[in-house]
Amino acid sequence: MSTRIYAESGGSWQAWQAWQAEVVQAVRTELRELFHSVHGDDFDWEAWRPYFDEGHEPHAAVQQALSTQARQVGLHRSESSSFEVISAMRIEVD
Repeated sequence: MSTRIYAESGGSWQAWQAWQAEVVQAVRTELRELFHSVHGDDFDWEAWRPYFDEGHEPHAAVQQALSTQARQVGLHRSESSSFEVISAMRIEVD
């Protein structure tokens, strides 16, 4: 789905639910070495909502969240472990 489509969804409940499912899948793909399983209820969706409201595609939101959280904990993406960044993102790790 394009950024434009997400932005034009007006934040509808169905679009929000679909976006969440795609974020979960993106995290599973991007961080498969950390997670045996990750589910929607493992996320603090309130923290993710601004990415949806700003029209970020799910994969881009995951990348942006990783970069933002790495900076907030004083790490550069290349220097940070995925665990440190994910902990900062408030996703529970098994």
